Amino acid sequence: MRVWLFIVALAFPFLCISQSLKSDWAKLKEAYENNTLSNTTEFDKLISRYEKSEAADADVWTQLYFYYGDLFMGKNDLEKASEKLSRAYTYSLKAKDTTLKYVVILSFARISFALEDHEKAEEYYMYALPGISAMYGQSSLDYTLIFYEYVRNLVSMRRYAEATPMLEALNYYFKTLNLIEHPSYLSILANQAWIKKEEGDANGAIQLYSQLVSNDLFLKQGDTSAYVTILTNMADIYRETDQSEKALAAIRELKKQMNLLGYKDPDQVGFTENILGLI
Repeated sequence: MRVWLFIVALAFPFLCISQSLKSDWAKLKEAYENNTLSNTTEFDKLISRYEKSEAADADVWTQLYFYYGDLFMGKNDLEKASEKLSRAYTYSLKAKDTTLKYVVILSFARISFALEDHEKAEEYYMYALPGISAMYGQSSLDYTLIFYEYVRNLVSMRRYAEATPMLEALNYYFKTLNLIEHPSYLSILANQAWIKKEEGDANGAIQLYSQLVSNDLFLKQGDTSAYVTILTNMADIYRETDQSEKALAAIRELKKQMNLLGYKDPDQVGFTENILGLI
């Protein structure tokens, strides 16, 4: 499964270029989008075949290196992804389609977030969002999903005062569109619960976490890690509020679910045992 659980598919316009390159790129792009490429060989062959024409057709070369970088992102090789995306950005500055650079910068934001360089991620998101808004429209789901990525980054920076009203607005947006089982909506609820936990609103946090756990919403989406994290946070809240019996019950449920799901992350196991020892 590709690591980019909440990523919107961004389609590039296809420009008129030399017929052979146009044909070869169309085939490679189709194979990539259909998930039939298992390695980078075809990208390397295409680049080698047409590298002498890289001075021209900046739009197409932007696309090619963007997809090449995205392939490495899917493999979680963020160093090579950054290398290819840097080439894409260089070409995007010469491209006729001025929106291409915003799509590339968005990928840099996502890489920075994955590397937990949240300040750099914020810079990239702030640069990319106006262009993405122009592409999709500010009220579109496509733009909203990307805007949520920016808000999620604020939460990671503990800038709760800024993030809270944005999360409330996002919550309302998804409920209005009846998208209450959308993965991003579930993530929004989890972040709202986390902020309540951090700000001492134990009851509010438990209420939101219970909503997510009782319906197995994350498990239905295949997000085992989020489900386990929520159970852990619930146990920790009960411990912090001296509700020992509920904390123990939550820990027992957590360990049961970890065994059933085959979830053996050593950090999670250690954290679970630590909570148990503090009760």
